[in-house]
Amino acid sequence: MASTEASSPKAAEQPVAGAPASDAPARTNSQATAATPAAKAGVAGSPRWRVATYNLLSPNLCSPGYFINCKAEDCEPSKRYERAEAKLKDEIEQQGIVCLQEVAHAWLGNIHKLCAENNYTYVHDSYGYYFNGYMGVGIAFSNEKYALEDCKVSRISETKKGGYRPDGDNRRRNDSLWSRAYKIVAKTVRSLLELIWPPEKNLWFEVERRSNTAVFVRLRDRATNQKLCVATYHMPCAFRTPPVISAHCSLLAKRINKLAQTDPFVIAGDFNLKPDSPMYELLTQGKFMSDASRAEGDMPAPAYPGDAWTMDSGMPKLKSAYADVQGKEPEFTNLACTRSQPESSFVETLDYLFYSGTGLRAESVDPLPSRSDVADIISFPTANEPSDHIKIAAEFTTGNKRTEEEKQRRRELYLARKAQSEAEDQAKAA
Repeated sequence: MASTEASSPKAAEQPVAGAPASDAPARTNSQATAATPAAKAGVAGSPRWRVATYNLLSPNLCSPGYFINCKAEDCEPSKRYERAEAKLKDEIEQQGIVCLQEVAHAWLGNIHKLCAENNYTYVHDSYGYYFNGYMGVGIAFSNEKYALEDCKVSRISETKKGGYRPDGDNRRRNDSLWSRAYKIVAKTVRSLLELIWPPEKNLWFEVERRSNTAVFVRLRDRATNQKLCVATYHMPCAFRTPPVISAHCSLLAKRINKLAQTDPFVIAGDFNLKPDSPMYELLTQGKFMSDASRAEGDMPAPAYPGDAWTMDSGMPKLKSAYADVQGKEPEFTNLACTRSQPESSFVETLDYLFYSGTGLRAESVDPLPSRSDVADIISFPTANEPSDHIKIAAEFTTGNKRTEEEKQRRRELYLARKAQSEAEDQAKAA
């Protein structure tokens, strides 16, 4: 999560010291990701593109004083990284394309080292600040399997056509020492005053000020020369202001669609939105489907008089890999109980693998635990899950439209992998 909205499981991101609490076993993604030979091969003549996304949970945002129901040892940075690295190695063994969020400076060197040791390239951008460990996002891919054809890093708030001012420019910046000092003092005073007199937020200012960046790569499969574009993003955590998330969804989808040109693409990451939200509707339908959705998710007014930019104008219609394969999204991808919300656990789906529908199809997805599987767990991280998010992954093929026979094969493949995962869990529990 990238901001401090109180209704988020990590709303107050500044970590503090405190006491440990509960620990219970959870099924790890590595137990559920063993790909079958059929999945690895993909459709005959088409390359297999395995894409995973994982929010690592910045070590600067994970303390036992904040994750109040987690053991102190499960919040310890070196142990957490060791456990997270095991999940990343599982993807590397499958030559997966790995999208990461909340990669803090403290772990960035380790990620680069891991990739170098396994003939992987890691493309990263840090956009965070001191309190979150200068965290950022990145994409890792196999040099043996893929060639990098293009790479772009974009601060999504700066991609709005027409900008945020009548002159079409974005926020003007003055980097002089006095200007920076003034801004720091003014921000501190404003924050103190807002505790007493919370003002109505300027939604467009919130959209513009978010520094979140997207990493984009265009990869060419060396065996077939087919191409796939992959992007990763960590959506601003703005649960209290849905239009801010909607605007970033629209800006992100339009930006990646433009960069991809005619090539198929996947946008993977922590989107900080639920499947029943107007923002999800905007991404998967290309527009708000009802007046109620628009009232909740759209901006109440343009950025400035005469601004022609709208959420759904030019918005691509995306598919979700899990919803496409399973017929529904996972039951959850985030499980957290924090000091800011100690009365209950936050158990929701926030992570997605969205993709363009033309020339690309999701063939299979990694089985994930259900809510009943974690009924006895108050919060991640645990010994088995080092982040408050779980890793999700899908396998895609590029090519022609899927036949009914292929649809049935894909469904059978998913059920077989799910049964295998459940059998492994039962054997482990016995």
